[in-house]
Amino acid sequence: MLRVVPGVWWNGVQRASNDTRVYAPDPLGRQLLVAWAREQASTNKPQSWGRALFETDTHEHMHLTAETGLPTFHASWLPDLLLRERIEDLSEASLRRFNVRWVIAADKSPSLGDPDTEITLGSFRIRQLESWDGKFARIEDAAAGDVRVLRLDDRAVEIEVTGTTEPVLVALGTGYYPRWRAHHASGAEEPVYALPTIPDGKLHVISAWVAPGKTTFTVDGPLPSDGKGRILSILALVLAIAGIVAWKLRRVRFAVLNRLALERRRLPRLVGLAARFGIPLACIALLARGCRDDRAITQSLELGTGLRATAVVEARTTDGEWQTCDYSRLEATHYCEGLVVATDGMAATLNDAAPSWGFNTPAIFVTPNEPDAEVRIRLRARLSGTYWTAASAGTATLEVEGDEPRVITRSILTYGDEGERDIELRAKLPAYDTWSFTFVHEDTLLPPRPFLDPPPVAAPPAIRAIR
Repeated sequence: MLRVVPGVWWNGVQRASNDTRVYAPDPLGRQLLVAWAREQASTNKPQSWGRALFETDTHEHMHLTAETGLPTFHASWLPDLLLRERIEDLSEASLRRFNVRWVIAADKSPSLGDPDTEITLGSFRIRQLESWDGKFARIEDAAAGDVRVLRLDDRAVEIEVTGTTEPVLVALGTGYYPRWRAHHASGAEEPVYALPTIPDGKLHVISAWVAPGKTTFTVDGPLPSDGKGRILSILALVLAIAGIVAWKLRRVRFAVLNRLALERRRLPRLVGLAARFGIPLACIALLARGCRDDRAITQSLELGTGLRATAVVEARTTDGEWQTCDYSRLEATHYCEGLVVATDGMAATLNDAAPSWGFNTPAIFVTPNEPDAEVRIRLRARLSGTYWTAASAGTATLEVEGDEPRVITRSILTYGDEGERDIELRAKLPAYDTWSFTFVHEDTLLPPRPFLDPPPVAAPPAIRAIR
């Protein structure tokens, strides 16, 4: 410990120092940026509120938010606004919905914003967006009255609807979360819904049909998952307390220990019975499940199941003949000597909305040993429903029996249930870089999420009854 800890600590200090030099090369500019951010954060009011977009792919802007209180984010492979439901893209509609006021870039002018508003702070350049209007809450029907934000903080958002006697659909400029709920000033509850951030969008913001007057939104409602596992947790707690109490009583403790000793003497006999009957039953169960899965609708395209290959893999160079790969049952891998190695694995090439971390899904991986290698994969599968597909690099040609050949980069395909079909996949592989292809059923990616149901077209009767 005395030899290792100082070295580890010193390496950590050096690494942090080096990272600082890489990500923060302009200390004076950052001081100016912090001062500017503090000034702008002080101007953020409930009626006039804005965010700053960083055109960077690093996360140091989070420190700026922590130090100054200015809301910031960047659009890359980070769930922006730190929520699953968040800003969808950098279109004008998205930027307006999420109250983006400033765009900040380093060592260059921002690609968005009014050039006439550009200011320079060291290596940082900042522009304002003309579309920003400061409205955190919006009425979706612009002709249906007016809404003002009276309170906007970490605890609640309070709005007031005026200029109408009818309920209106109000949306807030922040990502949806199932804990959000709303209450009218009269005490009546107003259900909260998930509204697409932009027309035809996949991600959502908070919305609610609200009656005229004041409504308060808070994030203290129940989640759909609340209470799951509660019964098992209570039982475990009761058993733990009972065990502690019983162990304190000498007579009970001796009785338990005697019982354990008797059961231990019987254990070899029980193990023998389990081996004699349990193992055959487990094999029969696995065989039955294998038969069922073999007849079921294909959830993903794969090359093998371990003991047997479910696909024929062939490879060649551009001007060569196709060679059939050997299948190793021990490694569940297809080998074409000197050409490619193909196997099943997990990839993250699919996502439902960028910017987003990809889904972890089964995928086919092929590693070339030649710079001009091609691969051809043939198999049979029962397709039915919607499938998401993607190639990690370049394109792949997918031919499904009864369907036209498709060139795939990233596609969503739908097939009717016509039983097992012949499938052929071909691709030109990148030079000396592992290539992957994903083909998975949509149900494996997007489970039912009823809490994302959109708001009704008209205000519910219960909302109309609020006075």
